[in-house]
Amino acid sequence: MKAKRIIGVLLFLIGFLLILYPMISKTYYDISSREEVEQITKEIKEDLENDATSNDLYEQQVAYNQSEISKPENIEVANVDFVEEVGDKNSEKATKSNQSNTAYLADQSIIGTLSIPIIDLFYPIYDGATNKHLLSGVARVDGTSYPVGGINTNSVIAGHNGYAGQTYFSRINKLESGDLIKIQNRKELLIYEVYNTAIIKPNNVAALAVIPGQDTVTLLTCTSPTPETNRYLVFAKRVK
Repeated sequence: MKAKRIIGVLLFLIGFLLILYPMISKTYYDISSREEVEQITKEIKEDLENDATSNDLYEQQVAYNQSEISKPENIEVANVDFVEEVGDKNSEKATKSNQSNTAYLADQSIIGTLSIPIIDLFYPIYDGATNKHLLSGVARVDGTSYPVGGINTNSVIAGHNGYAGQTYFSRINKLESGDLIKIQNRKELLIYEVYNTAIIKPNNVAALAVIPGQDTVTLLTCTSPTPETNRYLVFAKRVK
């Protein structure tokens, strides 16, 4: 009887830990992502004036936004569908943290950071919504504007709707009109205010196009883990 009781207690504890694991894992990754964003922001503020590469990248992004490249027919259909497994993100972070103080700025695929304090969201922004980038943070959708601001721009930032132990854009459906989105690019901090949301079909790239005369950002994710038939959008306008 005693042995059965011990086995019963052990099974209960194992089951309890399995229930807690997703929450613990998400909390860990959220804290880790916040620290990563803080480090990138610190590097930008401390080293931008002396970082010719960052200045060049910023100017290239501004020039891109001012061109006629950002048209609906050039916008990528980003794959933000739910995934079950992730790579070893921690090993990549550990490698970066052991490099120089400008390790993040040296990675030209990192174009800034995204912060939405009201939903406790902090992630680096990568250039191009590839599978690798979406497993490491959030990413600019190819064919849309870079997050450097300016009239006639709309930077679309894609992210997974959470998955196995990580949060990402699973909480952006909580955002309401008036909530603030902060984007730190390689030169300055831009602040946007949410004004609308929408649900679209994955191939409806026209919904991601520039709004004439506006400086906007759009957050994009899938509507839910299953089924992944639609995309959830959050629209925000620049505030001075």
